[in-house]
Amino acid sequence: MLHALPFPRGKQEENKDEHRASIAQEAAVESDNEPGMSKYERVKAYLEVHPDAKVREVAKTLAISVSTANKWMIRVRGECLQGEQHS
Repeated sequence: MLHALPFPRGKQEENKDEHRASIAQEAAVESDNEPGMSKYERVKAYLEVHPDAKVREVAKTLAISVSTANKWMIRVRGECLQGEQHS
């Protein structure tokens, strides 16, 4: 997987990104049968770190079906758009 080089930024932003990446990584390995993050929360956390991710990438990384990934990605991205319209 190719990653773009990060832009120089402050320590606080770096800590936020590290936290988001940690959440997404934990979500990727968490089983559906364990208490904790729902599929929605897992997809949302992954998209915060990888906003341009494709449906198949999300499905594979989070070990969910393509249709499930698509459903939650639509909802997460829809909420993001609504949030931008209200700002």
